[in-house]
Amino acid sequence: MMFPSSTVGAGEDVDSHYACIVYDQETGGIHHVHHVVNLFGAEAPTHEEMTRRARANAPSDRGSGLTVAVVDGDQIERGKSYRVDRITKALVVEQHRTAT
Repeated sequence: MMFPSSTVGAGEDVDSHYACIVYDQETGGIHHVHHVVNLFGAEAPTHEEMTRRARANAPSDRGSGLTVAVVDGDQIERGKSYRVDRITKALVVEQHRTAT
């Protein structure tokens, strides 16, 4: 899955940024990514809340073999394609996109 670039409005102070990745447990293929950006002073959601929201926003027709990995949002780089390592739940780069 390729990830687009996203930004928070100018002047906003970001406290944390997470990516909740809904993926197939058997293949590591990514089906949905839910970004959580917390600004300073705001109440951050719990890990369980982030996971629940990611599942709720994922397409419902993907089957029951899906699970969620939560990673630091800075691990996702624009123009790269990823999968999830089924053992470590870490993002793995599949290929680099080349500019033409």
